[in-house]
Amino acid sequence: MSSPPEQQPRRPWRWLAATLCVGYAVALGAYLGLRSVWPEWPPVLALLGYLGPFLFLPLVVLAPLAALSRSRVALAGVLAILGLFAVQYGELLVPPLGPGPQAAGSPFVLMTYNLGPGRALPAQVVADISEAGADIVAVQELTPAGSQALREDLAAVYPYMALDARAADCGLLSRFPILSVERFRPNGTGRTALHAAVDVRGVAMQVIVLHPEPPGLRLAGPWPLPTGAYSHHIDLELADVARLAGELTGPVLVVGDLNAGDLSRGYASMVSVLRDAFREAGWGFGLTFPCGLVVGGVRVPGPLVRIDYVFHSAHLHALEARVGCGSSDHCFVLARLVPIARPAH
Repeated sequence: MSSPPEQQPRRPWRWLAATLCVGYAVALGAYLGLRSVWPEWPPVLALLGYLGPFLFLPLVVLAPLAALSRSRVALAGVLAILGLFAVQYGELLVPPLGPGPQAAGSPFVLMTYNLGPGRALPAQVVADISEAGADIVAVQELTPAGSQALREDLAAVYPYMALDARAADCGLLSRFPILSVERFRPNGTGRTALHAAVDVRGVAMQVIVLHPEPPGLRLAGPWPLPTGAYSHHIDLELADVARLAGELTGPVLVVGDLNAGDLSRGYASMVSVLRDAFREAGWGFGLTFPCGLVVGGVRVPGPLVRIDYVFHSAHLHALEARVGCGSSDHCFVLARLVPIARPAH
């Protein structure tokens, strides 16, 4: 029996909506499912690892299209995409449910901040750090001028410092005693990272500050438009640091500008061992870079990607985490953490 004439015009739209919605859901699900097992991503997939929530932006078009088409298949595709979004980012948009674990000490606040020396003056980032009021501050892109400014202006607030721009562009400021400092190259080849033991009210915290080289970008077009990212070195370095963090005893913190998106293999390596403080206690997508970027005389709205992080071991619990934007081209991340009675598993 043929369909009524009034239904005929809807058929092409129903087919198009179903194809687009289901096809996108399958492609997105395959990408998210294979990202941790694919040996080495091609540049285009590596670039997608930086887009985070923007990968779900086509829903703005697909959802109305599915609704107008009245196609059950299209609506099922949209629901599948929404489900993937909820799994990936839902916890960032709802408050934590239930009571937290029992605390075994007083909270402390940790800050990580890429100082952005090409954008911010030393006096400006000193003001940003002073205003934030953290107990421990990890910095990246440290320069001799920046190191001198931090020493001169913040010594009264942070009597313990590990700032040597000649040895590494990562540094540490602390209200608590720094017991030891060593520098190492993740995976044996990366930028020099910092590993310090900090005595936080009688508890030795292992703090690793790192800043891998940024990814290489494959560019095309007159803008130029990124069409791929070469980030395999970042994945290897973060996997090595995750391995080291897993071998350390007691509370561990890994912080810094990781130059890795939250859909990257490097990020997956970190969260296989540690917890992301912002995911645990933050709200929103936690985007941190770039701030105030100007391309061709046009200011780019930002931040657009999430590459600055605070990770912690199960010996700690994040009570609060937030992103703040100051004078640098990176936003800083602040996390209020507390030791807990028993490490959660």
